Amino acid sequence: MCSYLLDLKHLQYLDLNCNYFGSLNIPEFFGSLSTLRYLNLSSAGFGGVIPHQLGNSSKLHYLYIGNSDYYRKDSLNAKDIEWISGLTFLKFLDMTNVNLSKASNWLQMLVLEIMHNKAKYRAMLMKMMNGSK
Repeated sequence: MCSYLLDLKHLQYLDLNCNYFGSLNIPEFFGSLSTLRYLNLSSAGFGGVIPHQLGNSSKLHYLYIGNSDYYRKDSLNAKDIEWISGLTFLKFLDMTNVNLSKASNWLQMLVLEIMHNKAKYRAMLMKMMNGSK
C-alpha cells in the first residue's frame, strides 16, 4: 500500500471496499491520515492484527473494517481494542467477522465507552434544560 496517501492533506473519504490486498496487514500509516472522516476497508482482503494506530485518526466518523469471510485463516483480528477510545467523533463502527477472541479488554472498553457517552448525554441534557429556563 502506497504511503503517498499521506501527501493528500485534505483527504476526508477513503473507500477501499471490495478490493483485494492479498491478506496484507492494514497499513499503520492510515492512523496518520489526520483529516479522514470516512474509512471503508471492509471486504478488502486485509488480514492480520488491526493496527492500534487507527486510533490516531481522531476525526473519523465512520470506520468499516469488517470482513465478509469469517472462516479465512488470515482474517482480521484484534489483540486489544483500546485504540477505539481515540476515535472521539466515531458515529459508526463495523467490525463484522473480526476475530476478537484475543482481545481481553473488549468488554471493559465497551463499558467505559457507554459510561463516557452517558456522561456526555447527561451534560447535553442538563445544558438543554438550563437553557430553556
